[in-house]
Amino acid sequence: TDEVFMNAQEAVGAHRDTQGSFVKRFLNAGFVVSPPSNTSPVDQKPSAFKCDNCTKSYRYKHGLWRHIKYECGKEPQFQCLFCPKMCKIKTNLTQHMRLRHYQLMNTLYQSQYYA
Repeated sequence: TDEVFMNAQEAVGAHRDTQGSFVKRFLNAGFVVSPPSNTSPVDQKPSAFKCDNCTKSYRYKHGLWRHIKYECGKEPQFQCLFCPKMCKIKTNLTQHMRLRHYQLMNTLYQSQYYA
């Protein structure tokens, strides 16, 4: 088992050394890292599907459909179980609860299934 651990440690070190040499080559090649511009690559791509009710536009038809069904002109309909946060899209609420209330959710889960 010590041999396996040592091989893993050597692999990590070799990978780190490879990354370092890449950065050196990149910098020595004269590439200049410029600050980000005000427009992101997403902003530069065409948006074929535009909402008739607001200024939003989407690259895919499904994005526009979701916007019209759940977001445009609608009040948030999904409320967090642990705080006053409201979301228009359920997956956004799920992500909020995972990120903001992980400890509380974990405690509730353990008390329900391990008590």
